[in-house]
Amino acid sequence: MSKHIGVLLVTILALFGYFFFVIRMVDSIKIQLFLSAAMVLVYPFFRKYGIVKMFWVSFVIAYLTAFVFVNELPTFKGNVYLEFLKRFVFVSALMIPFEIYDSQYDDKALNTLPQRFGLAKAKIIGYFLLLVFVVLEFVSCHVNNNFKAQNFVIAVVTAAAIRFSTLERSQYYSSFWVESIPVLWFVLLYIFQ
Repeated sequence: MSKHIGVLLVTILALFGYFFFVIRMVDSIKIQLFLSAAMVLVYPFFRKYGIVKMFWVSFVIAYLTAFVFVNELPTFKGNVYLEFLKRFVFVSALMIPFEIYDSQYDDKALNTLPQRFGLAKAKIIGYFLLLVFVVLEFVSCHVNNNFKAQNFVIAVVTAAAIRFSTLERSQYYSSFWVESIPVLWFVLLYIFQ
């Protein structure tokens, strides 16, 4: 217990912060946040189903970012369902390097994407998801060309991350380099906005 006291304290502080800010939000966002929290609480039940777990995480992230954050932007004029789908396929592709690394430690009964289809086919699935993301991005009428170009660059970087994912890679490859792709995306958005 003494090893986890720090994690417990940070979790409690985060919960207080969460409730402090949620109280001040409009009702529509509160409802969406509570639905998102319920989805997160269901995650441990899906953890034992490898492929379902991966797509559940993608679903929750896409739901939270599209329906809570993007949909509530006063300047957003697009289709929130298309935004959800774009985020879902992108996050699913982005998770493949993590799935590849974890597959050597995961129980074989989990049947994760790399365990079920093999590394090469898991990578092909990732490339396909990124292709769907790029196609959806280019058919989005409300997105300007500068934004489309940035998202194309991020898709290429993510494809490279998938390409170079192996079982022999260090944990820091996925924990640092792959996780920094959204940070790079934010930097590109900030610079070219």
